[in-house]
Amino acid sequence: MPVVMQAGSMSKEPNYPFAEQGRRLRLLRQAERYRTGTAFAAWLGWPQSGYSQFETGFRRIPLDKVLELGKIPGFDPKWLWHNDKRNLSFDLRQRIEEQELLEEQPSDSARGER
Repeated sequence: MPVVMQAGSMSKEPNYPFAEQGRRLRLLRQAERYRTGTAFAAWLGWPQSGYSQFETGFRRIPLDKVLELGKIPGFDPKWLWHNDKRNLSFDLRQRIEEQELLEEQPSDSARGER
């Protein structure tokens, strides 16, 4: 029986071994104000299909791709790989933490709203 995932959630099943790294990539995308992975992938010059596999946690983000994220002001690879925020710029850290707070709020659909 296939695993059914809720919208916006990432599974910790073996098929998604890098789910936390993918979650942080999504938070970074949202902090940079890109609504879709397609738009962010295009800005980065990455294939959309590969980006999607990174954001879902299906594949680990390779070093060369992480280094390309360095064009984002204030980015630090340690955060993406180890959730270490110490070397993120103050501005980027604030925007990421805003996205984390939004993620924790129940969605309208979860509350039965439309």
